Amino acid sequence: MYGKVSERVAHRVRWILVVLWLLLIVSLLYDPISAWFTLPEQTFSLFRVNPDHCIAVQGKCLNLSSYQLGAPIFWGAIVPIAIFILLVFGHELWRRICPLSFLSQLPRALNSQRRIKRTDKKGNVRYELAKVDKNSWLARNYLYLQLGLFFIGLSCRILFVNADRTALSIWLLTTIVAAVGVGWYYGGKSWCNYFCPMSPVQRIYSEPGGLFTSPAHTSPTNITQSMCRTITPEGKEESACVACQTPCIDIDSERSYWENITKPDRKVLYYGYLGLMVGYFGYYYLYAGNWEYYMSGVWAADPAQLSQLLNPGFYLFGTPIPIPKLVAVPLTIGGSAILFIALGRWFEGFYQSIRERLRPVDAETRQHEIFSLVTFFCFNFFFIFGGRQIINAMPPAALYLYEGGIVILSTAWLIKTWLRNPNTYSREKLANRFRKQLVKLKLDVKQFLDGRTLEDLSSSEVYVLAKVLPGFTQEKRIFAYQGVLRDMIAEGHLDSPRSQAMLAQMRRELDISDRDHSEALATIGVSEDSLQATAAPAASRQEDVMRAIGFRQAFARLQRSQRPRSTNKTGNEHEAYALTATDRKRLSESHSTDSSLATTQILLEQLEVLAQRYRILNQPLLQEQFGAVTLLKGSLEVKERRIVAAILDSLADAAELTDSIESIVQSLADLTPVLLQSILAKRRPMLQRKLDPDVLERVETLAAAAPVNDLHPLTSMEPGAIAESLAKFAYDLDPLTQAVSLYLLSDIDLILTQAVSHRLEKRGEKLNRLVAEMIETILEQEAMNACPLNACPMTFRTVEKLICLSNSDFFGGMKSETAIELSYQASVLTHSAGEDIVGEGEASRELILLMEGDAQVTTHSPDGQTTTRRLVPGETIDELEILADPNRPGKIEAIANNTRILAVPVATFDELMDCDTEFSKRVLEMESRRLQQLLHTSLTVQGLPNSVQ
Repeated sequence: MYGKVSERVAHRVRWILVVLWLLLIVSLLYDPISAWFTLPEQTFSLFRVNPDHCIAVQGKCLNLSSYQLGAPIFWGAIVPIAIFILLVFGHELWRRICPLSFLSQLPRALNSQRRIKRTDKKGNVRYELAKVDKNSWLARNYLYLQLGLFFIGLSCRILFVNADRTALSIWLLTTIVAAVGVGWYYGGKSWCNYFCPMSPVQRIYSEPGGLFTSPAHTSPTNITQSMCRTITPEGKEESACVACQTPCIDIDSERSYWENITKPDRKVLYYGYLGLMVGYFGYYYLYAGNWEYYMSGVWAADPAQLSQLLNPGFYLFGTPIPIPKLVAVPLTIGGSAILFIALGRWFEGFYQSIRERLRPVDAETRQHEIFSLVTFFCFNFFFIFGGRQIINAMPPAALYLYEGGIVILSTAWLIKTWLRNPNTYSREKLANRFRKQLVKLKLDVKQFLDGRTLEDLSSSEVYVLAKVLPGFTQEKRIFAYQGVLRDMIAEGHLDSPRSQAMLAQMRRELDISDRDHSEALATIGVSEDSLQATAAPAASRQEDVMRAIGFRQAFARLQRSQRPRSTNKTGNEHEAYALTATDRKRLSESHSTDSSLATTQILLEQLEVLAQRYRILNQPLLQEQFGAVTLLKGSLEVKERRIVAAILDSLADAAELTDSIESIVQSLADLTPVLLQSILAKRRPMLQRKLDPDVLERVETLAAAAPVNDLHPLTSMEPGAIAESLAKFAYDLDPLTQAVSLYLLSDIDLILTQAVSHRLEKRGEKLNRLVAEMIETILEQEAMNACPLNACPMTFRTVEKLICLSNSDFFGGMKSETAIELSYQASVLTHSAGEDIVGEGEASRELILLMEGDAQVTTHSPDGQTTTRRLVPGETIDELEILADPNRPGKIEAIANNTRILAVPVATFDELMDCDTEFSKRVLEMESRRLQQLLHTSLTVQGLPNSVQ
């Protein structure tokens, strides 16, 4: 809600609040006016002193006199209002108006933040904006530090600050100096994220979101909630994020909440804060011996506060306890925090047992429910005490309205928050990405929405709509799905198990197969092994994306400027976004008026990885398993072709040939010149319509001039290094690639194969039948070497059949699942020299593929002529006879010993034709070409004229 408020308005509000805050501090040092409102004769005032009313502290009435209102207003009104804002309106409002946060940004506004000098190997000097190192002690323990500072602050309040105006003013001025100092020393909102003692309080009350917080994960804009932003000279807002913390509460508070919810420091935060608050408020009773001392608010105007530090700190059962107040205060507050941390951990186990009896939920949802109950209790408990001096002076009707409003708002917040869970968040975020893709497709959806817009639909409704849209073909579904994947790449979420689960659910909603998913990944340049390796770090994070967006906008603004762009100015822009030299180079090269060109860097990097893997497959050590290697090469070539096509498509929006496009095309030509030339030849008419003529001409020129890469390795690698590279194939999403790579890897390094198999098994994902059986077989083996087909474990014989089928012209290119099922159904037969494989005139019951050895086909023509044709390994026999099923006009016999064939039953073949439409089309196309060749040969033999032919 408040994230949409313009930065100009928020800026003015911040200045007003800063001025008011400074006036408050001034009033603490000099205030000749407010004491008048506390005089006993001012009966209209809520703050007047009543000398006839005894407020007892340790059995003695306090001597009350008039006092200044600065401290009571700060503690009794300003602090409660801040807590109220956090729970009801969320952090996005508080962070945008917080005076201390605003003051911490003064060094940035004055362009005087600390820079770190960097010198590269060439001696070039650059300066980078200093940030908190993500691997530092501070980055790992900042919550403990902030909670510790909060504990010190609460203790100091009771001991020194509550009623002493000078101490309070010094305390407030010290926090301002600290905030400005941290803002100079570190970039971004480092004060808010790493040091501010109020930050833990913000997290307690504002995560996963306030009652009226606008959700960031479904926002149509990149600038969300309270993220750092700036105003350009043209009056537009742009990101000023420097990625000072990941994940960042200012960009998406709910994402930050879910990603950190199970960390130990979050439990200490919630349970410890509850303990600190109970200890703080409870101490007033333990000190005074009654609640009236606190409820009256006289503790904020006690002139003897500092003189009581060594007095008895407890008063229990009418007896002072001789523990100095200086010791009793931290002992009570700290002890309460420790006690509640222990109670919180005990309650987790108790709540889990209850949850399992009712309806089990995952650990994150269970922890969320506990945290929600803690926040609900904290909010209501706080407002039992917060601002009571003012509240208790209200008329009864206003008092009941206030207390009822607090309960109603907190209950509404609890109901809203209780219904949230990480899966709901992920599903909404995924649906929002999908919604954006539907908008891009410009489909006519008005007739289905009954006056609503796409933005009004829930996540479930979006998928339902997608199923009924008449123009939303399977091709467009896959296109939309690719767009969703690209968005997830940008935020680095492809390695998240939950994101993978949500993607799988989305595929089920849209009827997108695993093969389509694998092809979509290959198209956008993401490898399946990096997607599946759960330990792999994200390629980028949302904060880095925000930083990159801000830099590109600033960089584009400088380019549009009429005045010459100086080196210093450009350097300042780089420094302002905390860019390293690598960041600067990457972002500058990828800068474009269309951000889609930035993704080509990912594609090019993946293309380079595929080329390197291709070289690995050419190592001499692997050539003995030629069939398996050929199959894996084919898989790589398919992915390379899709990536090259995707890169060419990304150039379609370029209006002219720029340096960045020149660099992209040059890299493409260097990596895959032959493949690029092939695609250009096949897709030239379409590319002529899509690409700028200068861009297309440059692509063709560079492709033609590029030398053909020698993909054969220059030197032989050690078996261990080859095995490590080969193991990456096992994490592919394609079960055929998985099975063949495990088969090939087991011949080189059984121990590594078993380790990979164990990781695949441990992930708990549903594996293809053949892959699962291979893993079981591998884990049971003590030693395994290359073996003859009849001596290998049964599972490995199935893999060898799969390799033969997939490398044949006839069966190659079919779906992996189809090929694997066919391998299970096919049988291997061995024949001796002179033995008939198929006898004269036998009925056609099998499709035959020659695996090894020699065989020949003898056929008889109607005129009595006999024709003999030799077969080569990998050739399929009798495709047409299987389709037509006549009696054979000849025979097939083995002419060498140990001739092996792979026989596919006719019934199995018919089932595959019915189930796999792509395979059916391919078979019909192939046999149509063969019929045409046979007809042409027959007509030529009969001597008919060309016109007849």
